[in-house]
Amino acid sequence: MASRKASLYLYVKSTSGWRYYPAAYYSNGTIKPHVCKPPTGERKFPGASYYLYIAKKWEPVGSDPQEAVRMMEQRQGELLVAAATKTENEPLTLVKAFDLWIDDFRAAGSHQDTIDAKTCIRDQMTAHCKNVTTLSQITRQLCLTFINEYLIGLKNSDRTRSAKANSLCQFFRFHKITDAHGDQLIRKADIPKYCEGDVLEFTAEEMGRFWEACPAHGRLMCKMLLTCGLRRKEIESLRWVDIDFKSGTLTIQPRPEYGFVPKKKHQRVVAIPDAVLAELKDSKEGSESPLCFPTRNGEPNTKVWEFVHRVCKKANIDAKKSHPHVFRSTYATTLLRNGMQVQDVAKLLGHNDISTTQRYMACLSQEELRQQVNQVQFAL
Repeated sequence: MASRKASLYLYVKSTSGWRYYPAAYYSNGTIKPHVCKPPTGERKFPGASYYLYIAKKWEPVGSDPQEAVRMMEQRQGELLVAAATKTENEPLTLVKAFDLWIDDFRAAGSHQDTIDAKTCIRDQMTAHCKNVTTLSQITRQLCLTFINEYLIGLKNSDRTRSAKANSLCQFFRFHKITDAHGDQLIRKADIPKYCEGDVLEFTAEEMGRFWEACPAHGRLMCKMLLTCGLRRKEIESLRWVDIDFKSGTLTIQPRPEYGFVPKKKHQRVVAIPDAVLAELKDSKEGSESPLCFPTRNGEPNTKVWEFVHRVCKKANIDAKKSHPHVFRSTYATTLLRNGMQVQDVAKLLGHNDISTTQRYMACLSQEELRQQVNQVQFAL
């Protein structure tokens, strides 16, 4: 089944390389000349070339916006005519069905993380259904074994399996696929149930072992994770311009040259402890890179998770904790233990919903409850 959609993009050069971004339009549907929509918001690139994205291929259509729109409409018409001439019995392959679904997200300008997540589901589902060639061959039984056997075999958590099952429901709705009785292939009762697990945090003893095992070149990066509560994506492309040495703060803000957008587009300011700030000043003096923690090639460090995992393994720390996000959890619980109000902690973490921050109070509540139980006089 051929793609029935032609999408218009601008091909532009950013500091991180050449990128395709969706063309921008006014509310009346008229194209905005040489304006595109990168993740950071609309930007204008005078003279940039337009490309059509059709069936996972790029077609150049020149730099004139009006001509580009005309070509898009022409190709769109050709695609519709071609689709109409196909026989109704032509089967849609499973891989193609997933690609059409993913293309729809891409054409809508979805974040790359979303595209990657949908692509992962495509790869896993097609691997599970290796003897299936067409979408129409997908059965409810195949879906259930994917959720309850295949994903468990990959050691996916209940929460991850639930998210993937919901995405599959979305995929089937996109293609209007049901079983022979008109029911959904995956029903509400089939979605794995899960409970929010206990918050993972490093103990003081574990942190001691971590610092002993941590190589010198990665210590400052990990100190920033621990004392500023940064997410992995936030530290990968952290720039010197994001740090205000005078006020002792850093700002989590868009970094268009690296394609970074704060989670839920929420900009925030985080205080940096004096001791860590002093180390940052020393590091900046010897740096020629705009990035705080670049690779040897001067690129954003996308191996933070691997680095933390290696150090945790060397320090004999539980593998469940070998993730950069555990530093963020430890940051939150440490602030709360030291008497900071939950509203202030939520602000530093960038949580819009305070209930998200209150999860970190569970560790404190358990300790307090145990102390209270120990003070009770039981009739023993």
